[in-house]
Amino acid sequence: VAPAPPAPAAPALTTAARRTVAAATGLSALADRRVRTLRLRFAGLSPRAVVRVGGRRVKVRAGRAVLRLPARAVRVTVTAPAKAGVRRRAAVFHVALPGHGVVRVVRLR
Repeated sequence: VAPAPPAPAAPALTTAARRTVAAATGLSALADRRVRTLRLRFAGLSPRAVVRVGGRRVKVRAGRAVLRLPARAVRVTVTAPAKAGVRRRAAVFHVALPGHGVVRVVRLR
């Protein structure tokens, strides 16, 4: 009786086999014009996420960030490192600050 052939090795995770999730799923913003601050609150934020507002890195605590009120509009980019076979896709938001009224947030990517 011939010995059984060895079991095939498990395929390595390729780029196509990895799961891809967004670094952040949502963003809400609130402008306090009296003290000239913009509060950002992230939904679905990945661990160790890096947030950049207008190209500058912003510190995030418990899914929230507070910064000085920018001029009219700003681009918010959220990235995160990959870990354990899960890639993190960058999330990009456009935050529009009109002179009066509500702050508008649009997801670009």
